[in-house]
Amino acid sequence: MRNVKDSWYSLGRKALCLTAFSVCLTASRADTDAKDYFDGNPWGWGVCADEAGTAYTLNGGMGATQPKTIVLTTNGADNSVAIRNAIAQYDIIVLDGSKGTFRINEQMAISNAKNKTIVGRNGATLSTQFYLTPSDIEYLKSQNLEGLSSTDQYTGTLPDGTTLTCDRRAFFTKKAMMELQYQKTGVYSLPNKAGIFQFDGTCENVIVRNLVLQGPGAVDIDGVDLIYDAYANHLWVDHCTFIDSQDGALDTRGNYNTYTWNHFYYTDRSYSHAYTCGLGWVSNHSTVLHVTWGYNLWGAGCQRRLPQADDAFLHLVNNYHNCPGNSVGMTLNAYTTALVEGNYAASGVKDPLTGSGEKRYILARNNNFSYTSTTQSVTLPYTYPTPISYVLVPQVLTAQHGAGATLDELYMPLGYNTLSAETFGFYESKFEALKGTTILLPIRNWAGVNYTLESSNTAVVTVDNATGKVRAAGVGTAVIKAVVDDPQFGTYSAEATVVVNQPSAFETLRKWDFSSFSAETKSDLAADATLWSTDGSSYTNKSALSHAALTANGNVMLVTWKSANSSAQRGFSITNLSVASMLTDGTQVTKQGLVLADGTVALSVSGGGIYVSTIEVQRQQGSSALENLRSEKTLPDRQTYDLQGRPMPSENRGLQLRQGRVVLVR
Repeated sequence: MRNVKDSWYSLGRKALCLTAFSVCLTASRADTDAKDYFDGNPWGWGVCADEAGTAYTLNGGMGATQPKTIVLTTNGADNSVAIRNAIAQYDIIVLDGSKGTFRINEQMAISNAKNKTIVGRNGATLSTQFYLTPSDIEYLKSQNLEGLSSTDQYTGTLPDGTTLTCDRRAFFTKKAMMELQYQKTGVYSLPNKAGIFQFDGTCENVIVRNLVLQGPGAVDIDGVDLIYDAYANHLWVDHCTFIDSQDGALDTRGNYNTYTWNHFYYTDRSYSHAYTCGLGWVSNHSTVLHVTWGYNLWGAGCQRRLPQADDAFLHLVNNYHNCPGNSVGMTLNAYTTALVEGNYAASGVKDPLTGSGEKRYILARNNNFSYTSTTQSVTLPYTYPTPISYVLVPQVLTAQHGAGATLDELYMPLGYNTLSAETFGFYESKFEALKGTTILLPIRNWAGVNYTLESSNTAVVTVDNATGKVRAAGVGTAVIKAVVDDPQFGTYSAEATVVVNQPSAFETLRKWDFSSFSAETKSDLAADATLWSTDGSSYTNKSALSHAALTANGNVMLVTWKSANSSAQRGFSITNLSVASMLTDGTQVTKQGLVLADGTVALSVSGGGIYVSTIEVQRQQGSSALENLRSEKTLPDRQTYDLQGRPMPSENRGLQLRQGRVVLVR
């Protein structure tokens, strides 16, 4: 009987395709850094144009041909007018917190915002000018409002003469707040405009990222939200921190939105009504709202709406509820379809998932809490990152770059105040590459403005500004100049030297060794056609290639193989390698070829009866062109390499292979 495990490594009769295996270099990170699970791109319902999953390009201000960027710092007073004007006039609005908090007098009503990115840096915080003081909360508590009903309707007259019908608790809370305001200002009023953003139905393709939004404290006075999506479509709210919202933190009536990596919590500013994220409230069930909630953290003080929804098609994946003492968690009510997967509720969180009403189709799976699903299948039309185990959710979401305003410049456009070596240019002054490779030159370009590249020696390095490709065309040295010509900040250029080498001495970056196969298995691999793919034409050697095919754009491929016998010449025909063929007469042969261009490297078996002994990817010794390798497939293993590609113990610094990405740990 054949060894089943060995036979799974069998080589295809006609083609073994090697596509790109590569390395992503990122900033240093902790071992549990959430960046390992975040690639900086939107996903979910936000990138769908309809329920069938037709693609929608959600790119905010970066969608402009030449994005216009403005950087704002606080003016020390009310900043709402300046921010609204910037959103109206610019594509990318950078809120820089280096000079302090942005004060907002009342919720900013945003209209006609299309293709906009609002992003924070340097701890950018937007805070409502009004907030509940300790004495305010003491007064509210003295009115015994907590014991009043929040459902029974009550009609009464407020201190300003307004007759109002609402629930009993809300009415008397409003009355108490008016009396407080009268004590402070001499006027009976309600501070119920203390929010940050409202995006109306004329807004589309808007990104809000990396902002801290500080509210006045929760209080039930029919107040406003920190962010209210009032019918805007394709809104991506990512890596924001929501604190002490007066009413909702992030309430939604818009469609095709994605909310990821946000942190919601309340402090001692809040009195009551910590109802965080509501969604729906559609008249006559006329609309279904499509929203994705991924990697969000509901923390201290959150009571309800984590989120709450009706008339919706939701995806709730890898969220973390860490709000013990809450009233109720995710509440999915009538006319709601939802896939709820990989979520984690901390000990003491009450009713993590519940709901009521007709036409509820809820599929819950792989969460750390139990729930009886109301349907066996919920199908999403989009692809999304493979959910992490719920066991990892608390660790990942509370990591350095986890939920909340935790981003740095790696994953977002930032903009600049001046053009200088600190705001634009190459991260290094010298790069090395191998002849024939595509060169990736990392350029610090915070604003996302267009720049051009020039080569001093096109025989060595060619530049195609139309496609953005830089190629190492010949051996030698060239100086690459990057030039920005910006109408607001002027012209600025930066230079870097590129040394292109001819492949000579090589070192192994990765090797797959099949020499441990038994003699019987090797014989089977060489001679038994039944061990090849089911269609008889090709086979992906998934185990040998760690669940990822190779790309070796610009790197050297070494393939060692042997034919079944010496009576006939057998071998491979080659695509995209620098040798025309690789033939063997029965002896074990090793040959190498430089990949000629980006794309697939194909080896087609021309004679049958061949097995592969080893596959290696190598690079020239001393080359710093690590950017020639890039991770594109999920790899199940984890390994650390030094800067020369040599394996190291995983606890050391160097290149680490994590979840299919190779990261640089310094």
